[in-house]
Amino acid sequence: MKYVPGAPPPDPEKYVLVKARSGWHWRKKRGLNNPTVKVNDALEEQNLLAKISGPAAVRVRGALSGFLEGLNCGTLTVQISAAIRKGLTKGTWPDYAPLKKIDFQPRHPFGNVMQHLPYVLIEDGHAVVSIAINPGVTITQLSPLITSYKYTLVMVAGDAVMEDFLLTFSMESRTYGIGERGDNCVLRLALPEKGVPWLVGFRLTSFEKTGVAPHPRHAGFRVLAAGK
Repeated sequence: MKYVPGAPPPDPEKYVLVKARSGWHWRKKRGLNNPTVKVNDALEEQNLLAKISGPAAVRVRGALSGFLEGLNCGTLTVQISAAIRKGLTKGTWPDYAPLKKIDFQPRHPFGNVMQHLPYVLIEDGHAVVSIAINPGVTITQLSPLITSYKYTLVMVAGDAVMEDFLLTFSMESRTYGIGERGDNCVLRLALPEKGVPWLVGFRLTSFEKTGVAPHPRHAGFRVLAAGK
């Protein structure tokens, strides 16, 4: 609606005065053309969900922090928050399954250094992984300086939205030589009681002769499974 100086303004509850390239004009407030959409209510709901999912994401990352050392995780907390917020919106929370889609190191995908991520089996109340120890098949040696590696299976249990503290458990493999061939590495962790949400993560750490390989491309972390 064109703005005419001196003319009586339209209903201020429905219109707002805005400036465009063609000049000033009255624009109907957003959401009024579609009575089923209430923009202010939608924004308020999103802000409320963000206030819930943000701290929850910080708790999840905090529970995993000891297993993310040396990794270039970028905006990981934001990604976890978005996954939790989506679950809250859809009514599927608590469920950590969406975290399986997150690449913890977008600049150094886990698939570059480990060709086949292990599959989690649920056996007798335990989460179990079995990884082949086979040089050139499981682990890709990205540098001749890499001499050995190890795996860590991680479990986080608890509702990050409802609880202030999450429980973290882990089991670490022995260190394998980069050219070593042998029996599968089997790692297992007990599941929490039924109804408690959990996630299982998997960490690869590579070593040089002098210690842990400093470049993040030689390591990785991924959420493999989730349940409750």
